[in-house]
Amino acid sequence: MPRSPSQLSLGKPSVRSRRRARGWTQVDLSVHSGVSQSVISDFERGKTIEWPSIFAIAEALECQWQELFIDPDSPDFNLLMADATPEERQHYFDTLKMMKSGPRR
Repeated sequence: MPRSPSQLSLGKPSVRSRRRARGWTQVDLSVHSGVSQSVISDFERGKTIEWPSIFAIAEALECQWQELFIDPDSPDFNLLMADATPEERQHYFDTLKMMKSGPRR
């Protein structure tokens, strides 16, 4: 059975793994981003946070904000794509394209 995006760990491991790859704690990321440690903790646990915080975290981690949500190189993403129908694939790539255009204001 194909895995839905809600069954994947799309956002949280990306932030956590990027932070840990730098040898940073959540407090370190807080210092570098200006985002409180509690907000970073919430984000790593998959909770919704404000756009300015997302942008600040991405800047501190030197990545695009979209990369904090979906890592196309992750095994989960590749597994999802392997099981997806052509329509589902198109939907996922349309979603990625929309994310790259930034949030609507």
